[in-house]
Amino acid sequence: MQCDDFFLNHLNTAIQTSLQQRDELKVFLHIPKTAGSSVQRDLQCEFPDNHHIPTPQLEERWDQFIALANYQDIHHVRGHITHQHLLKLDQKRIPFQVISYLRHPLHRLKSHFNWVHTSIDPKFLKSTPSSSFREFAQGRMENYLTNRLVGPCESAEEALQKIKRRYWFVGLAEYYHLCQGVLMKAMGRNYRIRPPKNQTTQKMPSVQLELDRELLEELQDGMKIDFAVFEYFRSAWEKKINEACELLF
Repeated sequence: MQCDDFFLNHLNTAIQTSLQQRDELKVFLHIPKTAGSSVQRDLQCEFPDNHHIPTPQLEERWDQFIALANYQDIHHVRGHITHQHLLKLDQKRIPFQVISYLRHPLHRLKSHFNWVHTSIDPKFLKSTPSSSFREFAQGRMENYLTNRLVGPCESAEEALQKIKRRYWFVGLAEYYHLCQGVLMKAMGRNYRIRPPKNQTTQKMPSVQLELDRELLEELQDGMKIDFAVFEYFRSAWEKKINEACELLF
């Protein structure tokens, strides 16, 4: 089953098909600032025996997990992994289904900027934060979302093809409760609405968050694949709102 099956079929049909594949390893690929902390909190609550791969020593801990997954009955793993980590599951011929969430590329970038300036965990920062949003943005506008999901692509069509082939479920931070309700149903659980888990402190950063027309045009050009992929899933989920409400309520 692939993520597009949730959009091409009635949601109830897609969920029933998913429930027949519950034994496959579920991998949550957490892209920073896409509601991932809330998703991980929900997964931890519903599946307490799931494995979390911490960001420090990510590569070493992922290799340890791969070795463990070869001989233990493990059903869920989550962390700040990328498409490259999934290749090791392929190499070991471990059946798996990938879950991830997207967010409007510009909103995600702004949130990332705020996080690195107000983070309660500065030890995760690899360098001194950029002093301006322009400097920060210019170093992160090369289709960050799709690069993490499937690697560099020449077009949005290529990126979507790879995502549809690889990912079992792709949700949106903008439709968080809707997507989580569907996801949990597809995993055999009833969704319980919980407050969002925001990892950025509430204090405002002391740096300037400017976004002039010139920078906006640069971002739209540098992240055009991300924008197109986001719009595809935004439109797809929007069309499923009524079905999801009928199913969940």
